[in-house]
Amino acid sequence: MRILGALIVAGLVLSACGSVTPSVATKRWMSQSAFASARRTLIDDTVRAERVLKDPAGTASQRHTVCEVLYSDSSAAISALPTPDTQANDLLNAAYTHLGRGAQICFVAATMTLRRVAVIELNRGLANLSFATIRLGVVVGA
Repeated sequence: MRILGALIVAGLVLSACGSVTPSVATKRWMSQSAFASARRTLIDDTVRAERVLKDPAGTASQRHTVCEVLYSDSSAAISALPTPDTQANDLLNAAYTHLGRGAQICFVAATMTLRRVAVIELNRGLANLSFATIRLGVVVGA
């Protein structure tokens, strides 16, 4: 019985040595995923896409270019998930999904009505990206 007790205590001590706080784990994820850079890229891509979508004279070629870039960047960002924090993960998943959906709609949006729908999706994506950024800041203590 003593041996079993000693093994349990040793296991607990060893597992405590390897534990990482949520703050540290999230900071590591943010660094490894290049979150700040990806976030800035997605914001810039979205601004370009919205500019083309709102321009009645914007061509299909312009739309296809900016929307394909946004779709590619949002797909790359979603591949960096999951985060160590469930709330941040859910918010980022929603952000990247809305941005990707907006980019897909943008790509085929020949009418101003579809362009408005794409802009709505892009705005939802940016809103969730903002909430996720706030959540990540709370987790890391920034």
